[in-house]
Amino acid sequence: GSGSQNAGIHVNGNRSVLKNNKIYDVFHGIVLKNSYGHHIEGNVITSFQDENFHKGHGVYLIEAPQTIVSNNYIYQSNDGIYLSYSNLCLLTGNKIIRTRYGIHLMDSEDVGITQNQLMNNRNGLMIMQSLRLTIKENLLYENKTIEGAGLFLFDTFDSTISKNIFKKNN
Repeated sequence: GSGSQNAGIHVNGNRSVLKNNKIYDVFHGIVLKNSYGHHIEGNVITSFQDENFHKGHGVYLIEAPQTIVSNNYIYQSNDGIYLSYSNLCLLTGNKIIRTRYGIHLMDSEDVGITQNQLMNNRNGLMIMQSLRLTIKENLLYENKTIEGAGLFLFDTFDSTISKNIFKKNN
C-alpha cells in the first residue's frame, strides 16, 4: 500500500468489513480514520521485517467509533492495535506478539478489551485518558522489557478490570 497513510488497507468510508486478509511488509496494516461501524476480523498483519525501517501500527483507529476488531493475528508492528478518540469499540480475541504496545488505547470511552493474547510486547496494554472500559479475560504474557509491564493505566476512570491472566511480565 502507498498513499497518504502508507497502509496495506486504508478505508475512507463507514461500515466496512475487512475479513481474512493477509497484510505483510507495510508501514500500517489497516487504517480507519473519521469513520464508524467497521468490523475487522481474521486478518494476519505485520509491519516491515527489516530492522532499518520504522514500523507502523497493525490496526490504526482514529475517530472510528463502533468498530469491532476481532480474531486478528498481529506481530512485529509498532503498536498491535492503536485506538484513539474511538468510543463504543470492541477489541476481542486478537493475538498480538512482539510489538511496542500490544493494545494502545487513548482518549476513548465505553470500549471492551476481552479475550486477547498479548505476548512478548514492551507493554501488553497501554491505556491512557479513557473512561468506562471493560478489560477482562485477557492473557498478558512475557511483556517484559526493562520499562515494560503487562498493563499500564494512566488517567483512566470508572473501568472494570477482571479475570485477566498476568504471567512473566516485568
